[in-house]
Amino acid sequence: MSYQRLTKATALLGGANIGNGSDILKVSSVSAAINPASIAATTRGVATGTITGAAAGDFVIAEFQASLNDDLVFEGAKITAANTVTIYLYNPTSGAIDDGSLTWKFLWFDLT
Repeated sequence: MSYQRLTKATALLGGANIGNGSDILKVSSVSAAINPASIAATTRGVATGTITGAAAGDFVIAEFQASLNDDLVFEGAKITAANTVTIYLYNPTSGAIDDGSLTWKFLWFDLT
């Protein structure tokens, strides 16, 4: 098995590819304030934010920076449209939760 070391010069040539996966054109750390609407009891809620330049098919990892309500369950994040990241939250409690605006940090992998 041979290995190729990824250098800054290699990355500047137009993307990196690990194994047989998609080319990674850019990796960016971005943040967005996202304010989900009130999430009803035992319901999944969604909220969107903006990642400029993101496109459907790109990959994102989310980490919230402020305290998420202890009763809400973070289920993931996805680039769902041009410039749009969607986060998914679940409320397992017997009452509605309106957590307010939080600043989320994203690691965005530009694959398109």
